[in-house]
Amino acid sequence: MENEFSVRLATNADRDELTLLKYGIMQNRYQGYLPEKNLSKMDKTYAAGQVDAWMQNHACQVGILFSGNNARGYVACAPDPEFQDWGMILDAGALPSVSYLETEKMLQWANDVLRAKGCQHTHMWLLQDNLRARFMIESFGFKAQKELKLVQIADYTMTERHYIYPETI
Repeated sequence: MENEFSVRLATNADRDELTLLKYGIMQNRYQGYLPEKNLSKMDKTYAAGQVDAWMQNHACQVGILFSGNNARGYVACAPDPEFQDWGMILDAGALPSVSYLETEKMLQWANDVLRAKGCQHTHMWLLQDNLRARFMIESFGFKAQKELKLVQIADYTMTERHYIYPETI
């Protein structure tokens, strides 16, 4: 029997749990993509800084995926300040044991939040080399675009690919 799961809006009381979740997911996500010396810079303080930035940004909404009483994933989204009517999924992550349906629910939650804020379109950027994540996002209906950008992650330059949700094509 599958556990019940839900996504709810994060509150300040969730900060510590969200920080630990972000830290673990971030370490797993970049293992093998970042050199060890750069990966070690992505410590709990680094994760806490990102969580604090989301929580202090009044335009940003953070959803936490719960199964039972356990936090198992998160998604952060906000209207894109550069493009009118566009929302952006800033980050999403889940523990390796999270199911396809749970991940889909997190992304749907973000789309619903963005639509409620007046965003008609959703987009995000993903690590170009992370084919597993890219395949998963594409299975949810996001479409890869030609646009690539270089980003600094823990003092290491990486390439991200642009994805948009199908209503925008």
